[in-house]
Amino acid sequence: MRLHAGYQMFDSGFFMGKRLEFLVMKQSFLTEQTYFQDTSNNLSLDYFEGTSQILTDLKQNALKVADISRYFVIQGERGLGKERWVRAIHNSSRYALQELAVFDCNAFSDLNFANQVFDEESGIFCNRDTTICLKEISRLPYWLQLKLADNVTLLENNHIRLIATTLEDLARLADGNTFSKRLFTLFYPAILSIPPIRERERDIEYYIQKYLIHYQEFEKKKIACSSKAMAMMKAYSWPGNFKQMEQVISYLISINTSGMISEEDVMRLPDFRRNDSLYNLREQERQTIQKALLRFSGPYGKQAAADALGISKATLYRKIQEYGLKG
Repeated sequence: MRLHAGYQMFDSGFFMGKRLEFLVMKQSFLTEQTYFQDTSNNLSLDYFEGTSQILTDLKQNALKVADISRYFVIQGERGLGKERWVRAIHNSSRYALQELAVFDCNAFSDLNFANQVFDEESGIFCNRDTTICLKEISRLPYWLQLKLADNVTLLENNHIRLIATTLEDLARLADGNTFSKRLFTLFYPAILSIPPIRERERDIEYYIQKYLIHYQEFEKKKIACSSKAMAMMKAYSWPGNFKQMEQVISYLISINTSGMISEEDVMRLPDFRRNDSLYNLREQERQTIQKALLRFSGPYGKQAAADALGISKATLYRKIQEYGLKG
């Protein structure tokens, strides 16, 4: 495990046949996390391409949020590049010269780690004049949510901007008392919802074509895509959004030897296989519940999934057992 810090000193030893590595680090370890390393400090909102009106409106709203809001949230499903939206909005704001420090909220389950980061004597986040991004803020322990909400003045006095990303609907969580209403109020109404690609029909073909061109160049192959194969991919819901689309196109091109991506090639992919489930109510129920379980995660995910499905939590557990679903 590599820990990012201002200073590092390593040593190692062996214990019961296992190699142990020791690390001493400076207490102020607010440094940018690795999942931003593939994005440029010059990343702007122009990075997000597409032809849909939804995307155009979203970018305009993001520009307004960038300059006006000290607190905002990027909300959306997996595979939409929420971290890139954070970087682009940060670069487009008057806070662009500040350091952008990122924390994964799962890390705050470690009480010692949380107490070091939330040091009230030095300004709750150890550093001044910093933009803090809390990745997956819905997973921040509740006591830390309350601490943040209680120390808004301290944040502002230390010139700390607070932004966040989330997979889950914070409004729903706040209504269900699984997310601090006071912290939700701090971010509201500057909550930017990134729409999934299935809701941006005009962007689907645009990105399919973009990835086809990119991976043809990468693989140094010239491969066409049949109209039927393109129609299948355009009609697909892409639950994994851009990440899934990129993986699918890369795979189809890398294994292709005929020079043409056919309908049969697409149908070999597990998620694209044809079946009669369209008219099978039991299969539709299974798929809907599985999507809800994937959509709502975290310690209160099943309750949120049950609420979204309009069933009780007990019924949800029964259905999970009945269909053998993964939570």
